[in-house]
Amino acid sequence: MSKPQQPELHRSGHTPVDPAHAKETVSGGGGASGGLAPVPEANQPGHHPEVEQDEPQVRARHEITSSRGEQAPPATSDETSAAATHGGATTDRPTRHKPGAPARHRFGFAFDALHLPAAAAFGVTPLTAWVDVDDKVFRARFGLWRIETPLDNIAGAEFTGPYKWFKVIGPPHVSIADRGLTFATNARRGVCIRFRRPVAGVEPTGLLRHPGLTVTVQDVAGLVATIDRRAAAEAA
Repeated sequence: MSKPQQPELHRSGHTPVDPAHAKETVSGGGGASGGLAPVPEANQPGHHPEVEQDEPQVRARHEITSSRGEQAPPATSDETSAAATHGGATTDRPTRHKPGAPARHRFGFAFDALHLPAAAAFGVTPLTAWVDVDDKVFRARFGLWRIETPLDNIAGAEFTGPYKWFKVIGPPHVSIADRGLTFATNARRGVCIRFRRPVAGVEPTGLLRHPGLTVTVQDVAGLVATIDRRAAAEAA
């Protein structure tokens, strides 16, 4: 055979079809000892390296934290935000206080979707609207408007609602009939707090005073119970 069927194999000069290759095989030019060189252990069939190069190297979680000198915290489920309901109003909870200070319980307002933008236009948001009750004082904030009175000035508290939305939406509302004040963020329900002595709140001079305040907090039952409990303790 003077010419191979596949020219590209002939050009390499190291294939069985090349005449020079046949001469190397006969003369024993394949290795230093005149024969084929031994196959390295790493290339033998069935051999596996200690580290597979094609596989991603993933370190165990405890190994990563150990190398940093820290302890891995236990895995937890996603926490539910306290502002997820009622337009982001804060969850009712006792607030932190300094040692020796009166224990204070804060109630966030319940915002409806219709009332939230209308209230925000007057600076009333879940961060600026709340009711605080401690051992001595009742406080309510509704954006720029605030009410503060001693706890012994509260005659009682009861559930109210529903209300007509146009009478409670937006800024504070004052009743023409009895000058009662309303801090509302929904038209569903709230708590009416009655005062023994009318309090100032809606205008800065204090000339206009209110015999009662309605607030639409999230935990209406909790607010009524807290006021009743604190008022009873104050009277004892």
